[in-house]
Amino acid sequence: MDGDNPTPNNQGARGGRWVSDGGRLEWVPARDHLPPSTGDDEADAATLADLDALDEATWASDAPPLPQGAPETARVRAALAWLRRMRDTEREIVGELALIERDQLRQQDALQQEMGGPRRARGPQPPNPVTVQLAEHGAGADWYESAITALEEEADRSPGRALVEWYLWLTTLPTPTPTDPLASARAQGATDARRRAMRHAEHLALPEMDDDE
Repeated sequence: MDGDNPTPNNQGARGGRWVSDGGRLEWVPARDHLPPSTGDDEADAATLADLDALDEATWASDAPPLPQGAPETARVRAALAWLRRMRDTEREIVGELALIERDQLRQQDALQQEMGGPRRARGPQPPNPVTVQLAEHGAGADWYESAITALEEEADRSPGRALVEWYLWLTTLPTPTPTDPLASARAQGATDARRRAMRHAEHLALPEMDDDE
């Protein structure tokens, strides 16, 4: 750690970096370290886009660049970037599962046609395992979206205590009561997302403790 880049373990060195300005830490994006003329042509624009993506990936990681003394706004930014990454990951999984479910339904329809038409099922049928996974990951994506909204609102309402108030919001959410397999899957998806978010919020609140362990 040095005066111009006081980032633990050199995190974020390939992208942006922290600088000290009058005793205050300030994150300077990677694009701001390039010559002023950068961005004048298409190749430069692509370079800037790559650097912006690198900065965002750095903040969205499980170990964002948060040195001791990092401001609350930086911790909130890291939490929001992480939440968006987790939400987008869940949405990607949902998209993949939806394709699998569609292919399975097509195969079932083709098989029924070969057998002379649909047969009436006897009694209630358990949901398809893929459908259960869809419900679980879909609920996870929805939960992350609601968590993003809650943290953004806390950041507007309590800029200096946003992460603390958001953590309290996490710990006071009601526990859903599943009534069927799909409801149980949705509850599990939301619960898993909430637990992951709580662990990440704890890390963001005390990054120096994690570094010392």
